[in-house]
Amino acid sequence: MSGGEKRPASESSNHASSPKRAAASSGPLRGLQNFGNTCFLNSALQMLGACEEMERSRLLGPFFSGLRSGRQMNAMGARALVMRRFPDFRNSNQHDSHEWLLRLLEVLEEKGDKSSIAELFDGKHEVTVCFPDCGHI
Repeated sequence: MSGGEKRPASESSNHASSPKRAAASSGPLRGLQNFGNTCFLNSALQMLGACEEMERSRLLGPFFSGLRSGRQMNAMGARALVMRRFPDFRNSNQHDSHEWLLRLLEVLEEKGDKSSIAELFDGKHEVTVCFPDCGHI
């Protein structure tokens, strides 16, 4: 199409990432109920729910299986796990999603999901510095 012509919405180059397209290809999309300032943990749980491997979690496997199948799930169990271990989360304040996610992963590792969490999220970064003039590494 030339510069001045508008493309019909059905021909948009970005249609593959639309919510309707995603729902059609991966089943129904469901959110999690907000129990008052819980959107930070809901977003972290939805991100983890995208990892099929989380269904094998000893503590939260059924939650993630339900979330991935499109059932309406309650995030209060995951919230309670973090609140029991970390007092800073024992309130109804808004918190940082990344901080809460790290605490959840820590709790899951402590409670028996260590190998699966480590396989999914741990990494190692190595840097080798080589000095071409002297050959030292």
